[in-house]
Amino acid sequence: VELLSLVGSKGLSAHHVIVIGCDDVNLNLTSRLAFFVALTRARQSLHLITSLKSGGSKDVHPYVLELPRACCEYVIKVKAEETVLPSAQAFARKLGAWQWGFEQNQRAR
Repeated sequence: VELLSLVGSKGLSAHHVIVIGCDDVNLNLTSRLAFFVALTRARQSLHLITSLKSGGSKDVHPYVLELPRACCEYVIKVKAEETVLPSAQAFARKLGAWQWGFEQNQRAR
């Protein structure tokens, strides 16, 4: 396993690429070009992963939601449960509902 930064992957390729931290905090300082260059490094499979509420992140970065629908499968995994969503909009709505619930829970405490 080789770990690289998004910028460090330029000019390289791999069979399988996993980009971790595709949220509003970790990708904030990354340019659109650097993000999309990193995505093109994958030859067979590409996985974009975000972990919301870790490190202060609240939402998936807009770059992820701009990807062509035909190229994407949006999956939410919570413990052993997996939910496949039909579109980026459905994915964003689900995450927004969770964020709202989390904020309501915090206020109730």
